[in-house]
Amino acid sequence: MKKVFIFVIAIIVLCFSGCGTDFSVRKNVGDSEIFSKEDIEEAMDIVCEVIKKSEGYVLLELKYEEDFCKKQMKYYKERYGTDEVIVLRSKFFVLKETEGALEKGEIAKWSWILVRNMGEEWELKDAGYP
Repeated sequence: MKKVFIFVIAIIVLCFSGCGTDFSVRKNVGDSEIFSKEDIEEAMDIVCEVIKKSEGYVLLELKYEEDFCKKQMKYYKERYGTDEVIVLRSKFFVLKETEGALEKGEIAKWSWILVRNMGEEWELKDAGYP
């Protein structure tokens, strides 16, 4: 039964993703007192490009949650010696077996840590950690 469920989910995801073509992921920019909407969307675009280049994953949802981000900021600012940190959360579907902890057919939840200094572009530093 589990294999049938995974197969059905994979077919649905492939249909919505246009079998590898670009599609619109559900993005939730949310409200922010720290970042502009454009800042958040720029960070989201980087995550979308990483997922797009990585074969075997379909990004389902990407969101910015101010409270969650604030809890992470101090640690990552110190860790990377940077002015700004943004943490995004995602859900994505795993289409094939991976070398890591992800399994085919799984819907994974990850956080994405991006950093920048004032006036610079966002840089993806780390990912994982639901």
